[in-house]
Amino acid sequence: MAAPGSAFTVAVLSYMQDTELDMAQYYSAFGTIFRFGLFDKYGVPKKAIHALEAYHKMVQLGTRVSTSGNNQETGVSLIASIQLDEGKIAVLLSNFEDEAARYKLQFKNVPFKSELSCSEYLLDDTHNLDLDREQMLNSKDFSLIVDLPKSTVRLLLFEAR
Repeated sequence: MAAPGSAFTVAVLSYMQDTELDMAQYYSAFGTIFRFGLFDKYGVPKKAIHALEAYHKMVQLGTRVSTSGNNQETGVSLIASIQLDEGKIAVLLSNFEDEAARYKLQFKNVPFKSELSCSEYLLDDTHNLDLDREQMLNSKDFSLIVDLPKSTVRLLLFEAR
């Protein structure tokens, strides 16, 4: 599965959080059915495994926070979580098929009073959830411009300093 499939996987996982669905499963780890899988026939990870890795890193923080901006018609998704005692926030964005390439994220009521470091990880045709950018943010309510072209996933990890 290439980058579009990874963006689709993250979007669907995000959208499912707001449904009555109790469980979802990802079958065919080795892609024996229609070549959709996490690994190729030699055991080499495909892009989809990095999509699941990004989602896992986001949910590890434990507490989901309120977000807005999902658009199922265009395949844009946004989901976030927080771990108060560790001073961490994670935001996972996916653009499955929207032609827009740049988005403004606005954060409100961040519970940490110190600076936040932000590490951005990128999953697209040429990146496998690679560190793309690091920066420091120092306001309680802040905004951030994020490049998110079609078929792209971004994981933003914030940590209070």
